[in-house]
Amino acid sequence: MSGDAQHCSFVLLADFDIDRGALLTYQFPQPLGTDEGLLANLMLPDGAERQPEDWTIFFLNQTHFNTIAPRARARAYA
Repeated sequence: MSGDAQHCSFVLLADFDIDRGALLTYQFPQPLGTDEGLLANLMLPDGAERQPEDWTIFFLNQTHFNTIAPRARARAYA
């Protein structure tokens, strides 16, 4: 692996709201342009509400940040 390899392209935060369900509340450096509800549900494991504190790491098989189609990037900001 080269010394300039990027280990992380995006940071996402999902929360569970008792009234609205799973929410994708934070996306950095930009929105991914994917189904936010589905992604938030995938990020929150079953039974997480029974834990006082928890965290999850998972990997998406996405294209490299610089290869995301400009149209998808523009839609994400709309």
